[in-house]
Amino acid sequence: SSPVYVNGWMQRVESSPELADQLADETISPDTAYANATIWYDAISAIASLRADNSDDIELVARWNALLAAEGVTLDDLPTAPFAGTVVLEATE
Repeated sequence: SSPVYVNGWMQRVESSPELADQLADETISPDTAYANATIWYDAISAIASLRADNSDDIELVARWNALLAAEGVTLDDLPTAPFAGTVVLEATE
């Protein structure tokens, strides 16, 4: 089979007071708060962590699929792939 790779970029952004308020609000999940702020990496990371612990949770699967199909995220073909858990990225100089 062909090697699998990912190519992309990340931009560091400052937190807004609105994001801080949403993250402090226990009624809003972190993935939703980050998605509302269009901070996609953290939104995907937050829900991936939840799915790693609760892979059969139908609500999490629906939120995962909705996030990957959100405007600004180009991963809408990913929901059909098996969920493998989280990946830790290390910065290289």
